[in-house]
Amino acid sequence: MRILASVCGIGLGHSTRIFSILEKLKKEAELSVVASKISYKYLKDRGYKPSSIMEVDLKGDEFAVHTIDSIIENLDFPIQILKNYPIFSEIIEKSDPDLIFCDTEPTSFLMSRIKDIKLVSLTNYISSLSETMNIPKKFMKRETKTQLNMMQRVTDAMVKYSDLTLNISINQRESLSKKIKNIGLVIRKQPGDLLSDNYLKSKIRQDDFYLVSFGGAPLGTTLFKPLLKELKKFNDKKFIVSSSYKVEKIQKIGNITVFPFIDNYLEYLKICNGVISLAGFSTISETLAYKKPSLVIPIRNHIEQLLNAQLLKDLKLAETCLIEKDFSLIERKLKSFFNREDELQQRILKSKLNTHGADDAAEIILSMKN
Repeated sequence: MRILASVCGIGLGHSTRIFSILEKLKKEAELSVVASKISYKYLKDRGYKPSSIMEVDLKGDEFAVHTIDSIIENLDFPIQILKNYPIFSEIIEKSDPDLIFCDTEPTSFLMSRIKDIKLVSLTNYISSLSETMNIPKKFMKRETKTQLNMMQRVTDAMVKYSDLTLNISINQRESLSKKIKNIGLVIRKQPGDLLSDNYLKSKIRQDDFYLVSFGGAPLGTTLFKPLLKELKKFNDKKFIVSSSYKVEKIQKIGNITVFPFIDNYLEYLKICNGVISLAGFSTISETLAYKKPSLVIPIRNHIEQLLNAQLLKDLKLAETCLIEKDFSLIERKLKSFFNREDELQQRILKSKLNTHGADDAAEIILSMKN
């Protein structure tokens, strides 16, 4: 089977989950890959040879997404899609794919229709959007309402124009549409695929710590200083921080060790006491798969992260901290998290989470050969 995989480059989560699925698919399929920005570099560094394409961009600062600025920044996106067209066309002509596998990359929808090629889309939007009615009203402002409308439109178009949409699901509810198939959480490696806890503690030379993750995108890094200020107050605990290159070299700040970026993140995740992170879906997925209690802090005005955090709150699988105007809530939420971490971990342990979404996706895609 010949597959053309396409992935957007907004954030690191799309890169890690598409990589996990490609690693399964490559055992039985010939792969061609197109990617943008972070995803392009991530896949190239891991042995794939992606073609580079243009992509949309989110604009923001001060720990917030700015919807209007993002729209203005991408007014030329139809032109960018036209620039992507010959890149896709050349790859399709050379590889003659049986199927396009797309993770939130819009040019794929156009190419699928023009070239009459099956399209399978990957998303977590359907799971996230299920929480729309539960978001507190004070967070539903013009910015977030505009994003929500855009997110819903993208999801509707994805389901309409794809032959099948694979929805990554935490709660594994049955889909009511034949065009939507729920799959398990997509993670890079299963905990059992890593070396033992004792070996990792010896290798990393760290023990009894909390892992703090800012993901792989720059939008969340304005939280860096306010969060570290609050973490210092809990001087009886140790924190290891992956700062998304907020610092240039490893820094020791009292009870906090800050890394520019932790490449072997899963090794730290496996042996940590708990996780403090943004509310990106891939970070959440790996935290749950590794059975770790967590405090999630969604980026302000970022509707998808707000929805993800609300989903975890409703399922009682994480402590959440929804920041409206300032960061004064963080200290109280940290105290609550540390008091509840055993309770949260027990809930995760008792939950029936499917953490084999990469296997699910590969099996479904390969079954569509004919």
